[in-house]
Amino acid sequence: MTKSFQKKMIICQVSLANNLPVIKENYDNFSKFYKNLTFFIICPKKQIKIFKKKLNKKNIVIINENQILPFSRFKLIFEKLAKKVSYKKKLLNRLGWYYQQILKIVFILNNKMCRNNNLVLWDADTLILKKIDFFNKNRSIFCSNVFEYHRSYFYTSQIFLKTKIPSNYLSSVNQFIAINPSENKYIRNRLSGTKNKKIKSNDISKKMFKSIFTGNINFNHSMFSEYETIGLLKYLKSSNIKQKIIFFLRYKISGKLTNFQKKICIFFNCFHVSYEEHNGNALAKKILYKKQKIIPFLIIFFKQYVKYLGRKTRYIFLK
Repeated sequence: MTKSFQKKMIICQVSLANNLPVIKENYDNFSKFYKNLTFFIICPKKQIKIFKKKLNKKNIVIINENQILPFSRFKLIFEKLAKKVSYKKKLLNRLGWYYQQILKIVFILNNKMCRNNNLVLWDADTLILKKIDFFNKNRSIFCSNVFEYHRSYFYTSQIFLKTKIPSNYLSSVNQFIAINPSENKYIRNRLSGTKNKKIKSNDISKKMFKSIFTGNINFNHSMFSEYETIGLLKYLKSSNIKQKIIFFLRYKISGKLTNFQKKICIFFNCFHVSYEEHNGNALAKKILYKKQKIIPFLIIFFKQYVKYLGRKTRYIFLK
């Protein structure tokens, strides 16, 4: 166990500039909850200047996505493999979404600091509200939820990893996942096929697309999840690992939460909220520049909370 493993925690994100308001608030919240943090933020080359200007902190490192995998090369890989795929044109419109997942996987498995320290992969549009126990004595906590169970993710992951989904397995799509150095090494070995081999972005991209095209006959907007894939690898490494069910807000939020709304979330152990906006501007998200109305918020929140309690109870009794 290295000293860096014991002392540091890495937060890694892939983002466009439209998430900067969330990233800035997250920086403050993470810094309040945890010590000795380093942030890696991967962004497009043309947005590096604005990221560095808005996030001028010693422990924030801005990474040019082209250093990992240029989008043009990623698109070329897709074009070659998707020639006979019936839903090629539809998938082309979602290519950026798949691209950012490959950027995450390749970076965290190749970067030395990510490999040698406790790491949290975190969605850039998701705001942490309450301290999450990511690790316990350097063992990662396997957080899961009762809201997500996207079959296409599992179809693809089974082919991608050449494995089967365990029974009573809960989704790992929490907008984050915690990985310790031992898990990072295991994931890297499983994906590369040999020990200590550098993960090649081209190879992982090809493997993902081939798995999607084999596992999904019909088009679905989302057919691969880095969180579900990494979660399954964590489970395969330690099959006795327990999944910890958590509560969060993701769906139907239409504005930025007020301080009062955040306090309600915190009181009910809601750990984070995601500000999702599809087809938004690359520089600004409308959702982040208007307040969430209180009545819709209460309806959304308590509907989700009741659903969470019911599904969690059912899972515990049926397990």
